[in-house]
Amino acid sequence: MDSTPLIMKYFKTQGMKVLDVSSGRYSAVVKCRTKENKIEFYGLCPNQDCFKHIGGSDNITSVYKHYINKINIDGETIADFSMGMESVYFLKAPKQ
Repeated sequence: MDSTPLIMKYFKTQGMKVLDVSSGRYSAVVKCRTKENKIEFYGLCPNQDCFKHIGGSDNITSVYKHYINKINIDGETIADFSMGMESVYFLKAPKQ
């Protein structure tokens, strides 16, 4: 990605703590804890064509140009995640 330093700066300036990162061929997924102590997931993409790798344009919200996109999923319900070569996988936690 041509703006990697800006991407990493985004999470710090938003007061988020990066907990985990998983990357594939073109995209990456970042697990963060927000200032409000919520778990959120963000997809990093070099261009809009790669939105399909992080859930599709209907399931994301752009937060910084097309590079950083919030994945619209309840992060508290996710037990684990992984970014494959071209797709993200979420393992939901069992209901308590």
